[in-house]
Amino acid sequence: MTVRPAPAEDGAGRVLQTRAIAAWLGRERELAALPQSERDAIAARWVQARGEGRREETEIIAGQDCGLIRELLPAAAVVRRIVMEAEGILGRFATDRASRGTVG
Repeated sequence: MTVRPAPAEDGAGRVLQTRAIAAWLGRERELAALPQSERDAIAARWVQARGEGRREETEIIAGQDCGLIRELLPAAAVVRRIVMEAEGILGRFATDRASRGTVG
C-alpha cells in the first residue's frame, strides 16, 4: 500500500502500488512540476487503463479503511466472529428487555 500525494485541497490518498504508481513514487515533485496539460494526459491514460481493466497501468484507490486491517482471516473465521458478536448483542438485548418486562 502506498500513500500517494494529491493536490492540497484533496489531501493524500491510499493506493495500491501498481506499475503506474511505482513509476512516479519518489518523483512527486517532478510530477507536480509538469505542465497541467501533461498531468491531465497522465490522468487520462490512467482513466482509460482503469476502464479497460489494465490494473497495473493505473492507480487503484484503496480507501482509508485499508490502513485499519491488522489481520487476514479465512472467510469462515470472519463469519464465525460476526455470528458470535451478533449472538452476544442479541442476548444482551433480550436480557435487557426481559429485565424491563418488555415483551414482543
